[in-house]
Amino acid sequence: MAVRRVSRRQNNSLITTFMRLHLALLILLAHTVALSAAQPGVTIDEARLARLKAAKMRQFTQPLHFNTPEADAIVAALEVFPSDNPWNIPVDK
Repeated sequence: MAVRRVSRRQNNSLITTFMRLHLALLILLAHTVALSAAQPGVTIDEARLARLKAAKMRQFTQPLHFNTPEADAIVAALEVFPSDNPWNIPVDK
């Protein structure tokens, strides 16, 4: 059985072709991901944002227990993330 030898030039050509194919597939994948991420459809509940912005942080001078109405009022007024952050979008609908 004869083994066919491939010249160095042919080998480099095969590697270049293989790398170009992978680069094209990577670009296609990146393009697909970018297009799928750009689709609109997620909306922010403006009434909920208005309620969050209207809540004022209570003044407190000493530690509070976590299970009290005073602590609930403080946490309700606490803005952990900016209003346009995806964590503020309700997902229960």
